[in-house]
Amino acid sequence: MKRWMAGFGLLIGLGILSVMLWRLDWHVFAEAFRQVRLPWLAVAISLALMGQALRALRWNIVSGRSLSQYSHFWRCAVIGQFCNFIYPLRAGDILRIMSLRKFANVPLGLAASSAVVDRVNDGFLLIVCLLVVLSLHGADVIGVAGIAGIIGGFGLMVLGATVFVVWGGRARGMVERIGAKFPPRWAGRIGGSYENMLEVSGAFRRPWRVVGMVVVNILIVAADVGIVAVMLLTMGWELPLEAALTTIVFLWAGSALPSAPGFIGIFQIACVLALGLYGIDGSSAFAFSVLLHLFSLFSAVAQGGAATLSYGINLRREYSRTLAQGGPAKVGET
Repeated sequence: MKRWMAGFGLLIGLGILSVMLWRLDWHVFAEAFRQVRLPWLAVAISLALMGQALRALRWNIVSGRSLSQYSHFWRCAVIGQFCNFIYPLRAGDILRIMSLRKFANVPLGLAASSAVVDRVNDGFLLIVCLLVVLSLHGADVIGVAGIAGIIGGFGLMVLGATVFVVWGGRARGMVERIGAKFPPRWAGRIGGSYENMLEVSGAFRRPWRVVGMVVVNILIVAADVGIVAVMLLTMGWELPLEAALTTIVFLWAGSALPSAPGFIGIFQIACVLALGLYGIDGSSAFAFSVLLHLFSLFSAVAQGGAATLSYGINLRREYSRTLAQGGPAKVGET
């Protein structure tokens, strides 16, 4: 993880935000906030808690670890979400791996490989939901280049994971031969990483785990769409449920791009573009994005802060250590 990459993401986010603020109609923006119906926020909070609990459960299932360790998976997952909001370039994805290794005694290779497969699940959900949105609005909604980028990038990730699940075990001899060409230290890491990936991929060969992941994925989409739908009602807008799904797809796709801490700028443009398809003007959609962004930040800080306190860790120190190491490079270690 390089500092220049963090700076690049910051410039992109702030640049987008600056352009949007320059074009903002402040009267419309303020009027949108005056129409907010606060009682709906209680429902959104419940859905946010459920969504994060489901993501932790999915990670637990993917890892193959006993559900008795679920509390660790939940705490490490919310710490990761929290750090993704306060640090650039999705640093929380690395910190949640390191936390799981430290506090749940999960080997680093298994923690990292299960986290990668967990993200593959997110990529699969994005592709499926994107296809639904495209069926509703047509390819022009994000353009051919956008479709190619999303389906190409995430599609290759999902395809690669699928191929590894089906045929990965047959490559053991090849991996051993490749590892033999490296010094013993590196050979151990290569072999360890491969074995950890095989262990995680084994979850997809057990029908009950596959069914569990499918059910959890469906519930995750329902929770995320529900949050946005409730927040739209909070603004006093009665839009079809597909508007919430469309907004979620734009937000998921945007969060994969380099961005400033907290996805500033990316979050706003995603909401404005998505809601513009349903006749919501830019200034009102910007107001909605601010409300949803603050809500998401509050949810992440509250849950991640509680988990951080329960573990007694210093996030700034852990982040600095991870930045210096360039991430969990020794993923083959146990």
